[in-house]
Amino acid sequence: MSISKPPFFDGNNYSHWKAKMTIFIQALDFNLWDIIIDGPKLPHITSQEGIKTLKPRSSYTDVDRKKVQLNAKAKHVIICALNSNEFNRVSSCATTKEMWDRLEVTYEGTNQVKDAKINMLVREYEMFSMKENENISGMFVRFTNIINSLQSLNKCYTNSEMVRKILRCLPKSWMPKVTAIEEAKDLNTLPLEELLGSLMTHEMTIKNHEDDEEQDKKKKKVIAFNSSTTDPSEEDSDDEMALITRRIKKYLAKKKFGNKHFKKTLPSKSETKKEEIICFECNKPGHYKSECPRLKKAKDTIKKKKAMLATWSDSDESSSEEEDNQEVAQLAFMAINDSDEDEDENEVSELLEVLEKFSLENTSLKKTIKALNRENVSLKQEIECQSNKSLDDKTISLEKENEILKVEIDALKKTFSKVSNSSEKLDKLLGLQRCVFNKAGLGYDEMNNVKHFQKYLEKKNNQKISSSITSNYCNRYGHTTHTCYRKRNDMHNRNLLLKNKLLKLKTIWVPKGTFFTNPPDPTWVPKSST
Repeated sequence: MSISKPPFFDGNNYSHWKAKMTIFIQALDFNLWDIIIDGPKLPHITSQEGIKTLKPRSSYTDVDRKKVQLNAKAKHVIICALNSNEFNRVSSCATTKEMWDRLEVTYEGTNQVKDAKINMLVREYEMFSMKENENISGMFVRFTNIINSLQSLNKCYTNSEMVRKILRCLPKSWMPKVTAIEEAKDLNTLPLEELLGSLMTHEMTIKNHEDDEEQDKKKKKVIAFNSSTTDPSEEDSDDEMALITRRIKKYLAKKKFGNKHFKKTLPSKSETKKEEIICFECNKPGHYKSECPRLKKAKDTIKKKKAMLATWSDSDESSSEEEDNQEVAQLAFMAINDSDEDEDENEVSELLEVLEKFSLENTSLKKTIKALNRENVSLKQEIECQSNKSLDDKTISLEKENEILKVEIDALKKTFSKVSNSSEKLDKLLGLQRCVFNKAGLGYDEMNNVKHFQKYLEKKNNQKISSSITSNYCNRYGHTTHTCYRKRNDMHNRNLLLKNKLLKLKTIWVPKGTFFTNPPDPTWVPKSST
């Protein structure tokens, strides 16, 4: 792959292509990356009304042409990195930002899909552990894949968190190394690459020790050679003697010589029948074919032929009589072969490995069950808390509504009491009215109350007038401002003060045409003192 050629995308592994493409565009020109993220900066014209419109190409300046060229260049870079199917997907987009956003939505999904992916990857991160018979490099590759996919979805972990997670996911056989790293180094500042290097070196030393132990076990295997000579005549005699002894024991058991505690005097049916039995191998009575000594002898010879490797010495062809009478020495080499034992040991080791594997799976499943139970309990508690909170909120809102309604009820009661009182008063007033047949006051007067003449001048009631007149100076009833005695006293006092001031003043002669430039400063005097 050349440096000037963008990374090709065929619809697979979008997160990997996205990371490579961002680095390629930023290295090519960072302005292109700004256009892809923020959108194109096309030249516009603002009218007098404040409306922006695209500038026509005929009126482009050099700066405008550079902006348009950057937009086309960014579009060219993205299109060259796509195959035909992906090009058809984004060919209808007008800007590079729309193309980039459409690819993100297609392969990463909307915000809801991203949140679901983040939750799945976070769960994988939390449940991450080293598998059985897995090396450190493979474990680290799986871990980096999870971290990179989370980083592509804007979910990042710090270096110290990743270091602690890797130390937690190691099996029990690595616990001494984990404790040594925790005590010797600061996990907050320990780089992830340094941790990986120390774990890989420890893994190499463990493998070397295991290889040395296997070589030592192979060296301890022993090979032994045994030689044995057999005489068939002796074997035949031994078999015949064994058969004779069996028959004698049976005969003595029948005659009560072999067993003193034998209760039956007569022979049993099985014994009488057994004497009548004839062997199908040797055609002799007294035993079955399975108990026949000849059959056992044949089986022993077959086994010996399979187990032994015999070498016969050569003799001269001319002396045939000597060959018949000559004793041939059988030399057998027996090797103690541990193949069966090794096979058994291998089977046992395989079974132990399978058992350990299933036990580890069982423990992991138990841990997952415990974690799920904890999550279930926590979710139930959250549901109860939320239900309690909702009930509390409802009770608080109902209490507030109750208080508001109580206040409204009190106000309505007051208004109702006022209305009831006014209605009672009105009823009283209506009750105090004259009778219907009393027509006085409605323009009808009796003859006794009729006046035969009208007084044009009537005497005024001074008491009523004096009570209605008030003075604007002292705000008292019974007189006006002109007849107010307080005002007269105040005016008299003012006149006296003015006279005293005029007497105290001195007159000075000043030539005509001079102006008095420094008059005395005016002093503030309260209104009441004047």
